[in-house]
Amino acid sequence: ALGTYGLFGFLSLFGLASMGLVRGVRASKKLKNNYGGKLLAGHTLIVSVILIDQIANASLNSWTWFLAGSLLGCASSILKEKGRATVDVKSSAINHESFGWSQRL
Repeated sequence: ALGTYGLFGFLSLFGLASMGLVRGVRASKKLKNNYGGKLLAGHTLIVSVILIDQIANASLNSWTWFLAGSLLGCASSILKEKGRATVDVKSSAINHESFGWSQRL
């Protein structure tokens, strides 16, 4: 990306992909249930490791964009809920029912 788009393009591509990381950290602090916070923190960790690995390679493929976009969307929907100090997992975007998992996890 640096050779094709220059420094501005490189920073904008990685800045856009890493925007979900900042929102993911904020949203995981807002969740009051540990299950949702751990799930969101794991997703944030996966995206951050991929982005650190791709700094030297600069080959952001479609899978990386998919993971970064899903993290940004999930974190944004959690942060969108206003008027509450913490968010209940049942009313947020990530809960066990949305993944088809049983309550006994």
